[in-house]
Amino acid sequence: MKILLFLFLTFSLMFTSCDESDKNDGIDFLENSGTKAEKFAGDWYVVFQLDGETLTNPAEIHTFNTASNIKNEFWIQDFAVWGFQIKAQGNDDLTFASIDGTDISEFGENGTITNGKIMIDAAKSKTGNVTDSIYMEVVFESDPGETYVIAGHKRTRWPEDDY
Repeated sequence: MKILLFLFLTFSLMFTSCDESDKNDGIDFLENSGTKAEKFAGDWYVVFQLDGETLTNPAEIHTFNTASNIKNEFWIQDFAVWGFQIKAQGNDDLTFASIDGTDISEFGENGTITNGKIMIDAAKSKTGNVTDSIYMEVVFESDPGETYVIAGHKRTRWPEDDY
């Protein structure tokens, strides 16, 4: 008798629990997931250059959404080389520049980012995996006459590609 009752309840729930008319209360979670600046977000291995000379080994920088999660507004953060965190405004063609150049990190290195660009599948990682490329030019407030180039590729997360 218990088996019949179990089967009856199981079949009853199967047919009544699949009402999709009010599924998620009208919210499309796939449409609303992620960050609005996700096309700019990532971890990157870059080098810093000045006048065509590479100044650093590959170092990791990060790009990520702001707390307000506004479309195409994101942070560029480097704590490995120069030490800055500057807000940038991106465009639909994946170009970007700093908004006001104010650094909010503990290092306080203000700077102006120009000519920023993310290029899809335009780079190769350390082991030859195809990945995205990033490029930007930065003038730091502490070194106003010099334009530094920061360029590199997106981190693949394969251990053999890490520096």
